[in-house]
Amino acid sequence: MESNTKYFPQTRAALQSLKETAALLDEAADKNVSKNTELNEKLTTLRQQINEKVSRIDSVIETLSKAVK
Repeated sequence: MESNTKYFPQTRAALQSLKETAALLDEAADKNVSKNTELNEKLTTLRQQINEKVSRIDSVIETLSKAVK
C-alpha cells in the first residue's frame, strides 16, 4: 500500500489541473458562443441593409427605364 500512496498527491494535482483546464475551456467556449451570436446579429443587419439598398437601386433603375421610354 505504501507504494500506491506516493501517487495520490500526484493524482490529486493532476485532477486539479484538469479541473482548472476544463474551467478555462468552458469559459472560452462561452465567450466564443457570445462572439458568434454577436457576429450573426451583425451579419443579419448587414444583409437587411444590402437588401434595402438593392431594392432602392432597383426602384431607381425602374424609374429611369420608364423615363427613357
